[in-house]
Amino acid sequence: MLGNDYGAPPVGSNKDQITVKHLLDHTSGWINSPTDPMFSATNITQAQLITDLLANRALTTVPGATSYYLNFGYSVLGRVIEKVTGMTYENYVKTNILAPCGITQMRIGGSTLAERLPKEVKYYQSEFNPYSMNIQRMDSHGGWVASATDLARLMVKIDRQSVKTDLISGSLLLPTYFGYTNWYHTGSISGTSTILSRLNNNYSFVILANTRTESNPNTILDDLYNTMSTQILAVGTWPTTDLF
Repeated sequence: MLGNDYGAPPVGSNKDQITVKHLLDHTSGWINSPTDPMFSATNITQAQLITDLLANRALTTVPGATSYYLNFGYSVLGRVIEKVTGMTYENYVKTNILAPCGITQMRIGGSTLAERLPKEVKYYQSEFNPYSMNIQRMDSHGGWVASATDLARLMVKIDRQSVKTDLISGSLLLPTYFGYTNWYHTGSISGTSTILSRLNNNYSFVILANTRTESNPNTILDDLYNTMSTQILAVGTWPTTDLF
């Protein structure tokens, strides 16, 4: 899809075999060794980073063979969106995904406290400075600033229920974790802990926190998920008002 936009893959490297689906499924063959590239060399651009990995970081496995969670893969997918649409990644998502959900405030965040957006929280963490990352470069794998309400607006457009028309067909949602009865996706970087969850194919919920437990990020996430799930399942009757 990107051709040689970032240089030609080394002969015999198998990198020319990586597909969009491999990137979506985290089966590109790259791993975070020696470090997660999205959190390294924060002074270089997206293009420079992609060019460097294409030339210098070998694949650990053949594309499609092994699943390994890779932020970098979604950074590349952002560039695919730009190539196909002729729009910036951020503007495409705002126009074609967020706007149909009624979401108007989500945007790619800044990297410093001075770049904090209106109504954006301040991030805290004793072990690591949350303002030492290149957030803009993370755009398509973790650079968005959003409220829990706006993420909930997105959730109801991918829940395979008829109350709100989904953004894409259920047949396209089913092959991903969106097709499961129960799923949750956690995310965290320094200064944030987040959960998006679908519970019993009936409830969707979002939790955002402005800190994380550095030694084990799942500590706070597991506690938040278990507490919220227990409270939701304990409710017998829910209001019928459409809060959106």
